[in-house]
Amino acid sequence: MKAFLTLSALLAITACTDPHLFRLGGTLAVTPVTLTAPQVARIKATVANDLYDGDAALFRNIRAADVTTSKDVVVRRVCGEVAGRNPVGGYGRYAAFGGTMINGVYYDEDYPRPCEK
Repeated sequence: MKAFLTLSALLAITACTDPHLFRLGGTLAVTPVTLTAPQVARIKATVANDLYDGDAALFRNIRAADVTTSKDVVVRRVCGEVAGRNPVGGYGRYAAFGGTMINGVYYDEDYPRPCEK
């Protein structure tokens, strides 16, 4: 029974862990990064491309951080929030988005992940 509870606890913890970090070795350090105007524009364009009416998208809280893992891999994470118009013309709620930036190019992820973790 004790082994079952231990295994259950470990599975619960790993279910909440970022799979990319698990593969890279866990987070050691996080350094906030200031994005340039062209970088923010590219991020907005990439995120807006997936929306119904991307030209009318509203963005807030766009930020980035360099995350150093225990394997000395530095990953630049980008995250923020976006609200888009629906087919009726109204705006939905803000939704989180996240991804990585490699050599100045933003790659949107299928799920948001915090910049700071």
